[in-house]
Amino acid sequence: MPELPEIELLAEKLRQGCLNKPLESIAYHPGKRADALDDGPESLSVLKGAVLSDVARYGPFLFLEWGERILSLHLAGEAQVTLQRGKLDLPGGNYLLLRWQTGQQLLVAAPNLSSRVRLLDESASVDYLLKLGPDPLLDAHCADHLRTAMSRRRTAIRNLLLDESFVAGIGPVWCDEILFQSRVRPDIPVAELRPAERDRILKNVHRVLERAIRCQANPSLLPKTFLTRRKQEDGLCPVCATALTEMPVGGKTAICCARCQAGRTEALAEETSESQSEGLAEAKPDLMLAEIAQDGQEHGPDSPASTPDQETDAPGEPPRSAAPY
Repeated sequence: MPELPEIELLAEKLRQGCLNKPLESIAYHPGKRADALDDGPESLSVLKGAVLSDVARYGPFLFLEWGERILSLHLAGEAQVTLQRGKLDLPGGNYLLLRWQTGQQLLVAAPNLSSRVRLLDESASVDYLLKLGPDPLLDAHCADHLRTAMSRRRTAIRNLLLDESFVAGIGPVWCDEILFQSRVRPDIPVAELRPAERDRILKNVHRVLERAIRCQANPSLLPKTFLTRRKQEDGLCPVCATALTEMPVGGKTAICCARCQAGRTEALAEETSESQSEGLAEAKPDLMLAEIAQDGQEHGPDSPASTPDQETDAPGEPPRSAAPY
């Protein structure tokens, strides 16, 4: 199941191996009439012999340009995508196979393929693209757009990151990684996120996706601090070495560390540092009373016990860890 990094890597490989090369053959088996194509599967036959002039991507959509025509492919979800030379094992179900004269072949298989393939021209409607949120790899102001949009949402943060109308192209694998690097539970409602948590999430959206691309979206090449790598190796958290947990969120399953992505804490590292610098750090009352009593025992009944006002370093629970970058 390709996500944004995998689709970006696919687009780059197509540019390197198929750009300005003629298409030798095309096979399209949607399984049922393709509503997105005016003339059904036969309409794609016009691409045979055409030269691929450009390759573009937006979110989970890949666009292959052939002169005045553009083949639009929606590759998120259950789609299986293969780009290779040599013999291919064709699936028994629905698939699209493009073969260039160079021997390079692009195979796209999906149960709902007919809704994923569109052949566009200059007069074609692209309203379906207007429903997508910003692309975090293409939009330089993506973080600003997402910050504004987050203020209007109340769903769980994982559900929001997977919503293509909020941000285009993030799938479950890299969504779990973004939340792990941000040390945020997947099921926390967006409205309950602290400012520092939002900042870390917005920063890690771009950082995690860029790192995934640099590592060819290969888990074994990711840093050892990445959940995606350890999930595949031994199923342990890369920070605390406890077993990773499956958590149901919005009818889907998230992978997280119950310890490192624990629930609410007294303060985050950033918030604690800021409040201490302003002399505003607060301690939990029960913990302070215990320390006051202990101090009185050490000094005896005639010795003045310390008071909260005299404390220089306010005790409290340890803050949630910051992202390991």
